[in-house]
Amino acid sequence: MTHFKGAFFETRFLTLSDYFKTAEFMSYSYLTHMPLKKVKSTDNHMVDTDQKMILFKKWFEREIQLTNNIVYLPDLGGSYIEGTKILNLNEIPVKKVDKKKFYENIKNNKKTIKKTDINEIISKIDNFIKITSNIKYLCSKIIKIIPDSGILSAQNISEVEKIEKQLFENTEYKEVAEIISSSAQNVLLSIMENINLDNDQKKSGWIKTKILYKSIFDLTDFFTNSFKKLLKQKKINSDN
Repeated sequence: MTHFKGAFFETRFLTLSDYFKTAEFMSYSYLTHMPLKKVKSTDNHMVDTDQKMILFKKWFEREIQLTNNIVYLPDLGGSYIEGTKILNLNEIPVKKVDKKKFYENIKNNKKTIKKTDINEIISKIDNFIKITSNIKYLCSKIIKIIPDSGILSAQNISEVEKIEKQLFENTEYKEVAEIISSSAQNVLLSIMENINLDNDQKKSGWIKTKILYKSIFDLTDFFTNSFKKLLKQKKINSDN
């Protein structure tokens, strides 16, 4: 969200910042205005942390769910991360690395790397842009269906579900949508961590869903423009 170039969060702050309110200052203020919170620690106590660290904690917890590997967490009294295996430092299994063999493996890997066909890259970029345009259209339909009140009829819910199937049942659409939504989800997480937008959980959920799709809608323009520039550059390089 804040730690890679071109992130929606970063782009927004760079656009709104000025001499008196720099992007760095706005980002820091955005994440530190909330009071400290107590979370479970690795040694089964409670430890104070701030919104920045909770954001990273949630990110790690999401990523851990996507891997079958064991993720170790040293027992130093810090925040506990769901899905990790807690170990003392001297218990963490660390394999000894033969540096000579390590460098030999790198050299061998370089030899086996195949050069990618420039036309294949251009074709994939072009396809990504086309799919992104379709995703933007589908997101706009969902945004129109979900009212700001968060109150949806059964018919509205059914319509949203049908559009979401179009987004995520098509393999190519799903892959591109996940790339775009990964940035949008981080925006949503940073804005609404532990915050309900309505006393009714269902209404709050639908309001958040609309905000998420609005974020994806906005991000499609960013990705499209970025990939169009890349496509233009690749075509120039292929002609030379």
